[in-house]
Amino acid sequence: MAKEMSAGRVETVITNDDVAVDNSTYTTGRRGVAGTMIVEKIVGAAAEEGRDLGALRVSATKSMR
Repeated sequence: MAKEMSAGRVETVITNDDVAVDNSTYTTGRRGVAGTMIVEKIVGAAAEEGRDLGALRVSATKSMR
């Protein structure tokens, strides 16, 4: 969606955050991707500071380690 909305260059970073929830009363068998949201927040804050696209990609990659 960002690529479609952007008039400029777009980078893609694939996150690998998949957590299965086994022992919960209300969510048995469900999955969560909370770590992906944290990566998005970190990169979004860096973008608001005016960092260039290459620096944003590095921030996203480092935040996933």
